[in-house]
Amino acid sequence: MANLATLPTRYPDDKPWFDLKDFLAPGLVPRFTGACAAQPDGNTIKYAVRILIPAGFVPVSAGGGWVIMQDLPPELRVGAAIVGVAAYNIALTQVVADTAGRILIPTRTGQNPANETEIGFMLTGWRKG
Repeated sequence: MANLATLPTRYPDDKPWFDLKDFLAPGLVPRFTGACAAQPDGNTIKYAVRILIPAGFVPVSAGGGWVIMQDLPPELRVGAAIVGVAAYNIALTQVVADTAGRILIPTRTGQNPANETEIGFMLTGWRKG
């Protein structure tokens, strides 16, 4: 993988989880160490994310959504866009991983991340080949 940091796991050489905190949109922070990660596993990619949205966060819109992550390396991108469910504090919203290396909250949901404090989700999709 393109010089990505791995997270300390029980079997890091078998199926490592990679730290994605450097790909978060400016102003967003992981909820705790390792709370923003991806694991490529054969033809699939898994994302496990729990982030804090600090007061004063100004979201950026791109590709039809509010950017949560951007510029993911090709090895950690999906091969086709996937839609999942994210927990916004106590409410639910959609979350999308796209082939451009972004993870977004669709703007059509009407939920702006600047109005929230925390978001968490897990996604699994086909890897970009």
